Amino acid sequence: MEHKDLVFRATDLHKYLEEYVIQGDYGNGHGWTDLNIESVWRDTVENFRQYSEAEPDADHRIITRRVPNPDYGRFYEGQYVAVHPAHGQWARGFRYGTVVKVGKRWIHVRWSMNPEIVGKFDAESVAPGDGS
Repeated sequence: MEHKDLVFRATDLHKYLEEYVIQGDYGNGHGWTDLNIESVWRDTVENFRQYSEAEPDADHRIITRRVPNPDYGRFYEGQYVAVHPAHGQWARGFRYGTVVKVGKRWIHVRWSMNPEIVGKFDAESVAPGDGS
């Protein structure tokens, strides 16, 4: 298998992701209107302050929505995976293996080079062997 076929990307293993929504109520009888959607809380707070300063006559609020994670299920037990070449395990010869457990933070991999060793990796350090 060549590494150009592998896709390494930052993946959250949770089923849902949170997004933060800034809403405004302008008193026109239409209720709350979505103004901005962010995935980082710090950016949301900064944008909220800007909206509040720019529109002092309107009410503003921040709500949290849970949305399905498109990468949920990317890793599963029994799946063939490869470690990223920049990871320390790659230099030690542990390059391919099989997923034995997927947690909320870690992926546990039994390496094909030595099946007695199970390594624990974050989702950025391994890629599915099927290129997904």
